[in-house]
Amino acid sequence: PLKAAWIALAIISLLTASKFGLYLLSGSISVLSEAWHSLMDIATTLLVLISIMRQGYKAGKQAPAFSDEDGPEETAKPSNCSTMYRFYTWLRSVNTEIKISFCIATILCCAAFSILWKAITAEPTQINQPLVTGIVFIALSFGSFFLYRFEESIGQDENSAALTADSHHNRADMVISLLTGVSLIMYYFGFNIDRFVGIFIAVYILSFASELLVNSLHSIVNNEANVVSRYRFHTIMARVFREQTYKSAFHWFDQRVG
Repeated sequence: PLKAAWIALAIISLLTASKFGLYLLSGSISVLSEAWHSLMDIATTLLVLISIMRQGYKAGKQAPAFSDEDGPEETAKPSNCSTMYRFYTWLRSVNTEIKISFCIATILCCAAFSILWKAITAEPTQINQPLVTGIVFIALSFGSFFLYRFEESIGQDENSAALTADSHHNRADMVISLLTGVSLIMYYFGFNIDRFVGIFIAVYILSFASELLVNSLHSIVNNEANVVSRYRFHTIMARVFREQTYKSAFHWFDQRVG
């Protein structure tokens, strides 16, 4: 998994630099949105890399960081710190890769709202070299497809939740790059859908990011070993508008921190 994460980081960095270069060439809103999305890819892959390195460090240690013999220091916590310390102890016991998956989902949600805001508020601009840029973007989508299949395969073989989560991100990047390329070619032939593609990119990212966020949170709450896809986007949206959802969440948090 560690080598896979390093390879993915190198390829994603190269793809991201290419997309920002294409934005400087074209001035397209959809290209800018996709470039920022790819910049988030670098952040998420770095999180995956840190997670795998940390897991490897823990596995290589001869004894756990906190054993029963360390009891005096742990039990001597002041009473005014007991709530936060219990919450920290519980959070520390959660699978690191699930926490990384949750962080990835959070970053993606922030990126989606940022892209949506830019796509809605940005002024229409003249796109330069749309045909060349579109063809290059379609070629870049094959790079994202390779990363998706590569990380998914390694993640399944090594049972790595973080790599699997990042593979879903690269699958979305593949679709978005392909869509961006098609929209630029359509612009060349007189059909300007640049702003709408930018909005679609934001909504698309938000849909699968919210799925990963909720499913990761569910796995954290239930102390599960891996992220299981229980909730789909339409189910999540339905529950967002239910009062019981927030009551249950508050009740769980109240029990957890006392």
